[in-house]
Amino acid sequence: MLNFLIKHFIPNSDDISNPEVRERYGTLGGTLGIVCNLLLFAIKLTAGAAINSIAVISDAFNNLSDLCSSLVSVIGARLSGKRADKEHPYGHGRAEYISALIISFLILFFGAELLKSSVVKIFKPEEVNLNIISVGLLVLSVPVKLWMWNYNRVMGRKINSAILMAASKDSLNDTIATSAVIVSALLAYVIPFPIDGIAGVCVSALVIWTFILNDNGTT
Repeated sequence: MLNFLIKHFIPNSDDISNPEVRERYGTLGGTLGIVCNLLLFAIKLTAGAAINSIAVISDAFNNLSDLCSSLVSVIGARLSGKRADKEHPYGHGRAEYISALIISFLILFFGAELLKSSVVKIFKPEEVNLNIISVGLLVLSVPVKLWMWNYNRVMGRKINSAILMAASKDSLNDTIATSAVIVSALLAYVIPFPIDGIAGVCVSALVIWTFILNDNGTT
């Protein structure tokens, strides 16, 4: 599917030294991220409300932050693809790295919010009312994020894009986070322990660690 999209939306896709081609890669990656994350946000928010799970709702808003990141990716790709002018004699390529840095700080913000909510949940656990439909929707969201990890990684490596590689890492961490939320919700039925909150702390620590890695890679 990725090859199909590249073929139809990126003319001369192998000419990766061309700023316009690089811009199209970044725009395609960001646009796909906006569509996928909007879909995942709607699915997880609906599922979280249905089963009364704060962890799932938090995961939904994590996808909303990813949507914002994808929007930043599109803007960054547009700016970095601009030709040099009097104010920017060396072009606008640095905009791509600035956009990647913005994504990193978004990851840090939502990671900190998730950490705070998870700690609260450890001391004030809430019952999760699982049902097959909601769990099924959550499980289906995992392969979507894996696909997002793959296409960002493939395109990011091809054009050596810091912003696409940052999005790739974030998608992989989201896959792990969602999987942890699903597993912890299921284990909560058999383990008399605030497993949801503990899993949330682990996931948020992973998200914050992603910020550290991305920040080091963009400075």
